[in-house]
Amino acid sequence: MCIGTSLASIGNILSNQEKYDEAFDMYEQALVIYEKFCSSEDLELPTCLSNMGFLLDSQQKYDQALPFHYRALAIQEKHLPYSYTTVVNVLKDMGQVKVKQSNFDGAHDDFSRAVALLQQYDPLNHSQLVNDLEWIVSVWKKRTMLSSCY
Repeated sequence: MCIGTSLASIGNILSNQEKYDEAFDMYEQALVIYEKFCSSEDLELPTCLSNMGFLLDSQQKYDQALPFHYRALAIQEKHLPYSYTTVVNVLKDMGQVKVKQSNFDGAHDDFSRAVALLQQYDPLNHSQLVNDLEWIVSVWKKRTMLSSCY
């Protein structure tokens, strides 16, 4: 597992250097190791998937990014309520990708699910709730603005 973690760390470094193809290769190699040797309880796998989705998103490869986020979400949801913060972050990442695709309904759904999880598991985290509600308002405004153009 240390090899997978090392490869993912190299991927992070390369991503920060904007060497996206090399970073993606490192993440792919780490993913192979995680899938082969990690149990479903290990969180390295969904973290690697999220990193791959984020990397593709940063290259504006939105259609390719979403499947990685969906896979990460499916794994993280199995660990609720312990992983609620990670699930919330993955949902927000997915929502942001969908906004960039002008899929405002899908983004609204993802942000709404994130808010619902926060309300359920961390209702006193007002700053995070406000932040996530602002995303919903932002999506609504963009959708309204776009529909008024037609």
